[in-house]
Amino acid sequence: MSVDEGGWGALKPFLSANRVPYRIVLGNDSTMGRFGLKSLPDTFLIDTKGRVAAAYIAGVVNREDIEQNIKALLAKHPRRVLR
Repeated sequence: MSVDEGGWGALKPFLSANRVPYRIVLGNDSTMGRFGLKSLPDTFLIDTKGRVAAAYIAGVVNREDIEQNIKALLAKHPRRVLR
């Protein structure tokens, strides 16, 4: 979720230039409050049932850690492709 000022007008050039391979949604301070977010960046790995499988709060994600979590999720659901 992006809460950057400027909405899609500010976000699209960044996404295009950085080829972000996952979905982004727009939010605001109210949205952050609804989900209990207090700082950014926060990253959540969501499983195939829509549950939070891992949370990385207020920091850059450790690539090895998130890859291990993704592999563990894929092992539980080998026929489903996470997108």
